[in-house]
Amino acid sequence: MYAFFPYFGIFLGLGLVLYVVIKNIPATGDEELMLLYERFSIRRYVSHATIEKIDGYAAVYSEKVLRKTRVFLLKAERSVSGALHHMKEIAHRTSHAKKNSIVSSVAEEKKEDEKSAK
Repeated sequence: MYAFFPYFGIFLGLGLVLYVVIKNIPATGDEELMLLYERFSIRRYVSHATIEKIDGYAAVYSEKVLRKTRVFLLKAERSVSGALHHMKEIAHRTSHAKKNSIVSSVAEEKKEDEKSAK
């Protein structure tokens, strides 16, 4: 899985270089290349208003996703905190029960020792 990220970075970089080269081709002034550029241009299919709409939808969607993620994380944190608190209470009760049983058994042994010594 981790091998995917370097390949992704390499191909993203190559795509970026290719995009920059193709974008700067019309600056050379060659008419054939200019026609080729216009034929395969993305601007021909996507208007500026469409890009703005897509950006608006993406912003709203990302806000919703972030808000839902925040709520989910808060709920998860609350449930984990509650489980830890419950475990702490159980451990506290069992430790007191063990302490009391140990203390009472030691006290009983001392009483028995005193009785046997008399």
